[in-house]
Formats: sequence, structure tokens, C-alpha cells
Amino acid sequence: MTGSGIPLIHSTQKTDINHELFAGFVSAITNFAVDIFIEKCSCIKLASSKLTLLFNNYPDLIFICHSSKNIHGNRIKAYLNKIRDSFLEIHYEDLINFTGKVDVFRNSPILLDLIA
Repeated sequence: MTGSGIPLIHSTQKTDINHELFAGFVSAITNFAVDIFIEKCSCIKLASSKLTLLFNNYPDLIFICHSSKNIHGNRIKAYLNKIRDSFLEIHYEDLINFTGKVDVFRNSPILLDLIA
């Protein structure tokens, strides 16, 4: 997703998730953490799971992984780094010239294989 909360590409086993609402929530939480604590939050812990966030400064993106609390953070970050690197390799120019249209990102079979 973009740092401003626009979901670009997603994969989930749940079909009833509003991806725009979720992206807006994550964007709001991370911006709140920066405003209050002067740092970005890299993990949001839930009752039995967690959201791990990986930030990319330019272009401004946030990569998110929902996982069990039992999976080590370094393993998740390595996975998110792989997704980020592949995403930027394929879509860097699209991101630099981004006008708000997300269709170009959602039709990336290579990325969908990575995040499936």
C-alpha cells in the first residue's frame, strides 16, 4: 500500500476484508505513532496474531504481513523484503508516475505468486 493508505496489491484467505478500510487503518496507526512517538511502528500485536510492517521511503510504501505470533520477526521481514524488491523491480516506474489508478499493480502474476 502507499504510505497515504491506498492499497495497491493484496492477497488474503479471507474474502470479506475491506482492503481500503484496512489500508486506511494501517496508514492512520503508523502516522499516529510517528506524530506521538517520533518513530514508525513495525509490528502491531493482536490477541493471537500480529501484523508486521516494512516501510519503503521512496517511493513511500508499506508492505504488511499478517502472521501467527509464533513466527519470528526476522523470517517475516525477509519475506516482506523479497516482496518489496520484486514489487519495486516490476513497478518502480509505475510508482514514480502514480496517478491513483491501481489496476496496473493488481495484474502482476509474478507478485501474486509471491504473496499467495
